[in-house]
Amino acid sequence: MNEKSQGKPLQPKITFELDGETHEASVEELTPEQILTKANLKPDEYTLYEVAGTKQLPHTDLTVKLRVKGARYVALRRGPVPVSSCVPRR
Repeated sequence: MNEKSQGKPLQPKITFELDGETHEASVEELTPEQILTKANLKPDEYTLYEVAGTKQLPHTDLTVKLRVKGARYVALRRGPVPVSSCVPRR
């Protein structure tokens, strides 16, 4: 049985975008740590940026809750990029 047939209203999907991929959440607010973890990224290696128009706003405090519904984010790796990531694949 689905939730509707049990008399419970269906929860609307809460979606957000990270690095061009759509992710779902069961709550409207997540921390940057939770957002990065959902994308299988290590929060201690990446900084989360919120895309707002032409601006990218960094979220460096991993404990602050962000409203994720419909939000767009990018994750940028901190520190140097490994050389193997720069070599074109054949």
